[in-house]
Order: sequence, then C-alpha cells, then structure tokens
Amino acid sequence: MRVIAAYSVMGCLVFRRAVMASLLVALTACSEHGERVLTGTTGEMVGVSASQQATSQAAAGQSAQESPRPQAASSVIDASPAGMAALAALMPQYPIVVLGEVHDNAVGHTLRREALAAALAAGWRPVLAMEQFDSDQQTALDQALATCHNASCVIEHTSINAKGWDWDYYRPVIELAMRYRLPVVAANLSRPQASRVVKHGLKAVFSPDALAQLGLQHGPEPELLRAQAQQVDQGHCGMLPEHLHTGMATAQIARDATMALTIQRAAGHGSPGQRPPVVLLAGNGHVRKDLGVPRWFDDALAVGFTETPASAGLYDRDVVVPPAQRPNPCAAFNSRP
Repeated sequence: MRVIAAYSVMGCLVFRRAVMASLLVALTACSEHGERVLTGTTGEMVGVSASQQATSQAAAGQSAQESPRPQAASSVIDASPAGMAALAALMPQYPIVVLGEVHDNAVGHTLRREALAAALAAGWRPVLAMEQFDSDQQTALDQALATCHNASCVIEHTSINAKGWDWDYYRPVIELAMRYRLPVVAANLSRPQASRVVKHGLKAVFSPDALAQLGLQHGPEPELLRAQAQQVDQGHCGMLPEHLHTGMATAQIARDATMALTIQRAAGHGSPGQRPPVVLLAGNGHVRKDLGVPRWFDDALAVGFTETPASAGLYDRDVVVPPAQRPNPCAAFNSRP
C-alpha cells in the first residue's frame, strides 16, 4: 500500500507563510487533485529538476508497507488503436485493473476510453471505480445513475463537491458505464476527511477494523511516510512549511487506502468464483505498483498513461502519450528573489 501522487501548485499554492490559519484546508484540497499539473508519469514533476525527480523516485521505490516486490521493467504499449486493442484484450484476464492518467492530458484520456470501450464491446463487465467521485457521494451517485439518462445529468447531480476536475474528460467514460449498465463506485477520500487525516492521522477516518484490513493499524511504514513527505515537498516547489509534510503525506496514503478498500468491497460482492472484476480510474501516482493502490493486491494489472517512459517496476504496462502543453507551475516561485 503506497501512495505517490504529485501535488499541484497551479491555483493551489497561492499562499504566504503568514496565512497559516487557512493553509491547512487549502493545501488538503490542493493535493487531492494535484497530479493534474505536476506529474507526467507520477513522481515525474513538471518544473522540477531531473536530479530532484531521480532522488524522489529512488526514495519512493525503497518504501513499502509490505515486502518490496520485484522491480521488473514496465512493458510499453503503443499509444495507437492497435495498442489499445491489445490492452482491451489484456484487461479481462485480471480481476483488478487500475488505469492511470495525467489528469489534464486529453490524448491519454481518449486512449484509455478507447481501450475500455473495446473491452466492454467484447463482453467485459467490471465494476467501475473512479477517483473523481468522493466516497461520501456514493448515495447521490447511485441515485443519479438510476434516474439520469445521460452522463451530464449524473455529473450535475454528483459533482457539487468535486471541484477541480475537468468533467469533459470523464463524461465519455460515464456514458460507457451507463450504456453497459456497469456499477460505478465513488473511490476517493473527501476533502473534509483528508483534512481530518492531516490534523489527526488515519484513525480520524478509518475504523480499527478497516485499518487492520489495510495493514495500517500501526500507522504507515516509516520509509513510505518519508518518501511521501518528500513528494509533498517537491510537489509544492519546496515552499510548503516542513511541519505540514507528515500530515499531508498521511492524507495521500489515506486516499490510496480508501481506493483499495473501495476495490476490495466492490470485488467482494457475489459468490466465490463469480465476483465481479473491478477497474479503477485514477491518477498515475495512485496506480503505481511500488507506491499506489496495487500494493494491496497481488492480482492487479497496473497501467500507467504517462508522458515520458516510466521507470522500471512502476507499472505492469505503460502507455506513453504526447505531453500536454502547460505552464511551469513552479516558475512564479523560482523567479522570486
């Protein structure tokens, strides 16, 4: 169970050191959707030097809540219709599939949808878990799916608290789920929950039974927490006060833990041998084998949709897409005297 998600500064790091009273809530919301700007793979941060990225990835790769897994090289899948057809044929072979994204990369979203559409057309019927919906939205999501006739209606009735997402990227996936009558589950930790974790730790949102199920009853493993704290610092361009690193890192771990629990519960429905497969859509940081949701599972297929080839062992498969054009989110801080 590991988490590495990079964090956005665009629109989030508009803070000054004097504004500490309101900083906690703002930063919690910021990190929730931050991969959109600062990651190309995950741990690969736009505006951060190559040496910083290498240091970050090395530290992250050493951390584990469980025994480290072998670091085999990711197998690259061509970012083409043929490549997506191959991915579509591969996904149904696994009970759990986690598909990554760079949140603002339109090409990656389109390719991922093509692979999903082809697999569904061939008869695959997974439960669809989405990072874009918070777990406390599940009732509203169920009601919207039962009453709405299109994805725009579902989004309108469920995305009130899901600020920061570009729903144009996710509307086609929701349309697929509605067309094929897939169950859709809200997989993410909510902002208020994340804020409580920052302040009070994992026990603020997880029951003792859930923590035991996740292997977190004694808290995150120290190496994991240190690696995540390093990512918090780099993702905020080195401008985040050090005393907030641990809390923010713990909140990121809590997000991955929430997604893992969502998958476990969704896959647990049905009799043995007839349990539904589950596919998770989330940022590349969440789907890393070494630091993300797949750490809870031995039978998951992890697929990154990255902007540069991923380092060995991060994913089972890697779809490398053209980088999206975006400003350097650290430029404003780097230019300060």
